[in-house]
Amino acid sequence: LNAETLRAALSQQLPDYAVPSAFVILPVLPKLASGKLNKQALPEPEQRLKTHTAPSTELEIQLATIWQDVLGVADIGIDDNFFALGGHSLLAMRLAMKIRQQFSVDLPVSDIFNHPSIAAMAAALNPLIAKTKPIDLADELAQALSTLQSLSTQDLQQLLAKNSF
Repeated sequence: LNAETLRAALSQQLPDYAVPSAFVILPVLPKLASGKLNKQALPEPEQRLKTHTAPSTELEIQLATIWQDVLGVADIGIDDNFFALGGHSLLAMRLAMKIRQQFSVDLPVSDIFNHPSIAAMAAALNPLIAKTKPIDLADELAQALSTLQSLSTQDLQQLLAKNSF
């Protein structure tokens, strides 16, 4: 039995976010004189060496910045798992809120569980962001000016009188 075999077996039974990110196989668990587990004597799990893929698109970079803020972890790659980095359901709710604020899209918390990496999340967000129409301030101002210019002097005076502060 090794960590990869155990991870593969658990991946078939559990969702990705519930599979432990690290395993330590011990011949026996360290115990205190009272018979309880000696947590302080447990070894630290070895970190698996994996390739780090830095964010490359603007959306991935923005998501990585949000993740860093929510998780308090620096140097997040696009294939890193939110839950393996210390994320949990409450932080997932905070992440969804920050994504909503940043991109003006409604990302259900369940999507974080279903797309737990920046790469997967960016792929899920792209269509949602594409549907939102960005506000073109110059265009809005030009339309407002055009509307004002088309009004008569009497209409302008009535409008000003009605909206005077």
